[in-house]
Parts: sequence; structure tokens; C-alpha cells
Amino acid sequence: MGLLDEAREKANCYISPKDFLCFMSYKLGEPIQEIVSFLLYNNFDELVNEYYIDRHYRIYSCNDIDRKYKTSTLFHEIAKDGFLDYMMFCNSFYDDCLEDDDADLDFYEPIEIDFYYSLEELQKIGFLKKLNLPLEKGRTLDYSVTGDDMVTAKEPKDGIRTFKLIDTNVVSEAERAKQEQSIIDEYGENSQAHNFHKLITMASRGDLPQRKTGFKSDKQIINELQEQVAQLTTYRNKAQDKVAELENQLAQAKTEIEDKSANDEPTHHKSVGSMQVLVTTLIKMAEYDKEHLADPYGELNRLIQAKAEGLELSVKKDFIAKWLKKADEVL
Repeated sequence: MGLLDEAREKANCYISPKDFLCFMSYKLGEPIQEIVSFLLYNNFDELVNEYYIDRHYRIYSCNDIDRKYKTSTLFHEIAKDGFLDYMMFCNSFYDDCLEDDDADLDFYEPIEIDFYYSLEELQKIGFLKKLNLPLEKGRTLDYSVTGDDMVTAKEPKDGIRTFKLIDTNVVSEAERAKQEQSIIDEYGENSQAHNFHKLITMASRGDLPQRKTGFKSDKQIINELQEQVAQLTTYRNKAQDKVAELENQLAQAKTEIEDKSANDEPTHHKSVGSMQVLVTTLIKMAEYDKEHLADPYGELNRLIQAKAEGLELSVKKDFIAKWLKKADEVL
């Protein structure tokens, strides 16, 4: 435990006016100006005590160091134009030393907000106690204030403090689920606090992903890439060979189909016989005798070929010669 841990814990029991007003606005859904009016209506500035904390975490009340109370003045200044405008004026005044800016000083009174309220004392103020707000959470959030004095809260700004909210001794799944839902309700799903809880839960279950060890050298990376290139090249060559083979099969199939279509020759024995008789009958009707069939490629072949071409029929010379030979067998 650090030497100043106990002192820091005591300082954490106090909240600044900025965080106090922003937290109430965020939780109640009201603009800060309305919060200030509500507090003044209930004489908050007369009921609350102010404290100062120095850089050594020493805590003093306003009476201890004979300082003037600032809450009443601060609240009345905020009520003029709103929290955001007044904060911007104060920041400019103390950052740029605008003591000579009479126009600003005529309208605003600059207040250095260097004091705190006791969280314990705030919870004892009657009208605040009725609101049932967890004011201790107010100092753990980051706030955004819009031009109309509405407040939104972001991630918890104190990661270590958020981490302490999680009970690492919880072991049952029911308890874990209840604790997780409580954190989600307070800080939101996937907030820093919620992510801490999920990380702790995973660690307790032994579900944290194992980190891979070792690194690949440049030479290993190059060798792996070269191997991948070689594999891809092999696949490409095989694919090209397969394509060539399929193209050859396709060409051969086309040739066979064309030859079969051109010949268009019957193969069944009855069809062959009928065709043979038909050709022979046609030759006799044309008054050609056996002598004209002696040369199947002779004059008769040429006459039939010419007649077919005149009829725009595709008939091969060998096809005619074959049937002239068959006709010769029966004459």
C-alpha cells in the first residue's frame, strides 16, 4: 500500500461542484440551469459546506482558512446564461487573464471553482436524500454538456476506481450475472467498467485466449510465399492441361458427329438390305445395266454426285461408290 493511498481515499469522499451538477442533470434528465434553480429553491447554498483540498490531500473547510463561500455566487452566475457559457467565460478569464475586459466583468463575476462538497454531508440533506441518487458515482464519469445545458455521460474517467467496483471474490455464475447487470445499469453495456468485468470473468474461468509465441524470420516468410507460388503454379498447369484435353475431346466429338451426319448410313441389316434394293431399282429405272456399275467411281457416280449437289445435298463420293458396289451385287 502506498504512503498516500489512505489520503487519496479520503479525498475521494468529496465531489466538485461541476461533477455534482453534471451528475444530477445526467441522472434526472434536466438541464443544469433547472438543477441550479431547484437547488437554490431548496436553499442548498445555505445548507451545504465547502471544502478545499490542497496538493498534499489535506482537507480544509471554508471556516478553517477564512475563505468566502462561493456556491451562492456560482449558482447565480450559472443561472444567467447557463452552465456551458459561464464555464467558457471562467476558463478564458483564468487562462488568459482578462481582468481588463470590462464588458465581461460587467455581466459575469468570475469564480474559481476550486472547492468541493462532502459526499457524506450531501446525502444527509433532506431534499437530496429523497432523490435517492448514488452521488458517489458522480466523480467517476466523464461528462459532455450541450448548448442547452443537457448532460450526457461517457466512460468512467477513473479506470482504477472502476476496477475496484468489481468484486473478484465472486465465484457463482448467478453472482457474476447479478454483478454484471448492476455495472451495466450504472455505466452502460460495453463501458470501461463492463469490459473490466468481462475480462475478470474470463480470467476466472480460464477462458482468456492464449497468446501465440515466437516470430517468423524473413527467410521463413519468403520460403512460405515461394511454396505457395509453386503450388498455385502447379494447379494452374494442371488446369491448363485439363482444358486442352477437354478441347481435344470436344473437337473429336464434333468431327464424329459431322462424319456420321454426312454418311447418314443405316447399320441395321434390314435397313441395309432395303437401301440396297432401293438403289438397285433406281438404277434399273434409269436404264443403267451392270456395265455402268463396273467402276463405282465412274460416270454413274459422277452423275449422282452432280444431281445431289444440284439439290444442295451433302453426299460424299465414297458413300455413293459404296452403294453402287452393293447394287452391283444384286444385278
